[in-house]
Amino acid sequence: MDNKPPPRSKECELSMALIDAINRDDNKKVTRLISAGADVNYQNNLGWTNLQQACLDGDVSLVQKLLNLGANLNLADCCGWPPLLEACFSGSLEIVKILISAGANKFVVRCN
Repeated sequence: MDNKPPPRSKECELSMALIDAINRDDNKKVTRLISAGADVNYQNNLGWTNLQQACLDGDVSLVQKLLNLGANLNLADCCGWPPLLEACFSGSLEIVKILISAGANKFVVRCN
């Protein structure tokens, strides 16, 4: 039995490279990756986005960078959780304020 994980899609690889470049403040690489098709709103098989992960991690700087790149504030995962609910769950009031100021939907109802 082979225990290797399945190969990642090109979209997944670009998304992971994009988040790495953003974290390193490598703006040239960010631009190249976006030009190559990296999607700041890429969702994995669970609908999870980099913005949701940054909100859950309480990473204020990364949240701001992703928003500046056009990350969708209201893109929910497969359970109906948008980034604002992730930020609330993580207890990051600063990120909650950033998302609301940027126009996040405040009237989200978790579907399950």
